[in-house]
Amino acid sequence: MNRKFSRQESKLIAIALLAAALLSAWYILARPLITMLSDMRSHRMELQQRLSVYKRLADRLPQLEKIQQDRKVQSSAVDDLWTAKTADLAGAKIQDWLVKTASLAEIEMATSQGLPPVKADGLQKIAVRVTFNSDITRLQHMLYAIETYRPALFIEVLSIHANGIGEENSDPILDVQADVVGYREALE
Repeated sequence: MNRKFSRQESKLIAIALLAAALLSAWYILARPLITMLSDMRSHRMELQQRLSVYKRLADRLPQLEKIQQDRKVQSSAVDDLWTAKTADLAGAKIQDWLVKTASLAEIEMATSQGLPPVKADGLQKIAVRVTFNSDITRLQHMLYAIETYRPALFIEVLSIHANGIGEENSDPILDVQADVVGYREALE
């Protein structure tokens, strides 16, 4: 069936086809493009927010590095403290370590006595008085072991007296008395 359309009908059909073509072009080309632009805009805004957060962090970086350094110092200070539930237990640990270390240095401990703990600046000083006989070489090894041990130990009082001459071609035997001190947090 061949029907001829009037001029007005042809115009309407042409307009309808043009509208359909434009609508198809919209859905095929423009709409995805607009959606992509919208997504890019929201992604750009998100990146700008992240950038502002990073800039604020970068501005705080010197402050954060100082806090980190302070924590490292505090952490190393904590590593130097003796940990025990009581001062007596800390003193016992120090005494035990001193006796074992003296034995390894081939020094016979004459006496080992825990001294009363003393509080100072939020810490508790734990002291042990030891006496032993030694030659100078073994004494040097013992003192080095005490000073380099962790948790930290300090020699607060050191008294050395020559006991006499040792065997021929050997160092003299020394009478040694030392107060060895460690610190713990003052929990009690």
